[in-house]
Amino acid sequence: MMYETDRRDFLTLSMAAASVGLTGCMNGRPEDVETVEVEPETHLVFEGHASRWHGLEPELIEGLANPTLVLEEGGEYVVEWVNEDGATHDLQIQDERDNVVDGLATDLISGRGERASLEFTASPEMTQYVCTLHRTSQRGRIRVE
Repeated sequence: MMYETDRRDFLTLSMAAASVGLTGCMNGRPEDVETVEVEPETHLVFEGHASRWHGLEPELIEGLANPTLVLEEGGEYVVEWVNEDGATHDLQIQDERDNVVDGLATDLISGRGERASLEFTASPEMTQYVCTLHRTSQRGRIRVE
């Protein structure tokens, strides 16, 4: 049996398929991201994947993708990351205009298992941590209170 479709049917079906596809891409919405309060002197460890920063340590970020980090102003922190997928990554702590804060940027790393870290004092201008090569998927918010 053969069905005739017109342009309207085609567009309706195309839009429905696109809606279903986009729904699966929406889990990076800010309302879906976990927020964690991080005590000063904490050493955070993330895995770098092109699709996300994946929390490893401590337990409060374990398994979380791009969590929002709530830091204490003036607190000392270490953020370390390990290249898990072998793609090239870096880590920068940026302000709201995507500018690096206080030179807090690692070199580009492309070897699987390689590590880099940043040690810093939390300041109010810090608003995000990001891989500049995967900035739409490897980005987390920072709130300093």
